[in-house]
Amino acid sequence: MLNELEYQTFFQGYSLTDAAVRSRDTFSFLLRENQPDEGCSQDSDTGKQIRLINFFVNAEPTRRIGCGQYLGFLRSKLAVAHHPVEQAVLIDSTGEVAVLGGGKNDMEQQIEYGPDGPRRGSITCASTLFGHVYVAGPWRTIARRIGVDQWESLCADSILPKPGTRKSLEFGTDWGFQSVDGFASNDLYAAGGYGDLWRYNGHRWLQCALPSRMLLHNVCCAGDGHVYVGAQGGSVLRGREDRWEIIHEGRMTLPFKDMVWYGGRVWCTSDYGLWQIVGGELVEADVPHAVHSCAGNLSVGDGVMLLAGIYGATVFDGQRWTPVIDRLAFTKQG
Repeated sequence: MLNELEYQTFFQGYSLTDAAVRSRDTFSFLLRENQPDEGCSQDSDTGKQIRLINFFVNAEPTRRIGCGQYLGFLRSKLAVAHHPVEQAVLIDSTGEVAVLGGGKNDMEQQIEYGPDGPRRGSITCASTLFGHVYVAGPWRTIARRIGVDQWESLCADSILPKPGTRKSLEFGTDWGFQSVDGFASNDLYAAGGYGDLWRYNGHRWLQCALPSRMLLHNVCCAGDGHVYVGAQGGSVLRGREDRWEIIHEGRMTLPFKDMVWYGGRVWCTSDYGLWQIVGGELVEADVPHAVHSCAGNLSVGDGVMLLAGIYGATVFDGQRWTPVIDRLAFTKQG
């Protein structure tokens, strides 16, 4: 577990906003600087320092933490690349990219914007799929990182239609995406906007007909062969290709931030809690209070699941939860 000196040096004064598994004993964290009167609020990143942390749990004491620091990154997201080099990849909404790990602590070229570039709009999510980093965003942006400074567009006009003109400040039906996941590189799903769900067959994207126009936030391609889609209020849809059903109608204040498959079930989290989908029903996860306090972000890799949020981080190996960061303990000591 992170010790008090490590916490004070690297984490104190920062909010944990994203997390990712590099391996079962190496974790990456995205931190955002707090303003003096801000506490743990996670509003605009404007003018605030961002830290990208690699935490090597079993390394020598002086080599357990790698840190990169950045200014000007807006609404940043974190994912882990395993190809061509294993490293944490930080991406902001404007397509700025930084990497940490594999002997590198560098900025990379911005993800190109425009009709011939890998992105059509801003970036709203970053995911690790099949060893590569994928990004998604509004205007149906989909791209994957295939190498250093190399991003491949998956949203060319010939394979994914552009959305129509936005007529209001709200996201329209065609305005996705907020999330991308897949069963394979030629079997992807991307979700966002009001009912804007598409699937990729390796050649082109096909729109899925959903029984609802709810605002979509998450997509999880699960080990049971189903695709689970998190919608507004914590609602959940389940299906595949063109067969879909609503399995839970939510009334939550916040939508899920992450949905992942681990241990034979779907796990869902937001800053307000941790849930599972069991037998087609959404239920609150039966875990210790200390685990619930880490709710916020989920990441799966190398046989473990990492839960991380404002108050700390903990990792699950299928049998037990092991604390990684206990922010409350360090705060009480201080």
